[in-house]
Amino acid sequence: MKKIDYPKLPKTFKTKWVKALRSGKYKKGTGFLYLPWTFGNGKIDDRYCALGVAGIVCGVPKNKMNLHINLNEYMGKKYNIPKEIINDDFQHIIATKSDDRYSFNKLANWIEKNL
Repeated sequence: MKKIDYPKLPKTFKTKWVKALRSGKYKKGTGFLYLPWTFGNGKIDDRYCALGVAGIVCGVPKNKMNLHINLNEYMGKKYNIPKEIINDDFQHIIATKSDDRYSFNKLANWIEKNL
């Protein structure tokens, strides 16, 4: 099997992202960057894709992400998101791993090893 050369993330960003994924602060969701789940009792339960957590790490407000399924170039420039994260192919890789039952902890391990 051919080894894939994944992009290398800036060390400071990578460290913050991995720490956030492992923190337990963010509940995992799929198919969106961020989505506030509202229950009948009015309780809101925020859910994030791993890329949504990356956005939070970069300072993107939740309300700017809940209308998007991926991080875009505008967000990248405005919030100083590393260019590697804005790449559509890269986002597809991360979103697929996140949606394919990788826990945030398992994904953090993968990020540390491969990015």
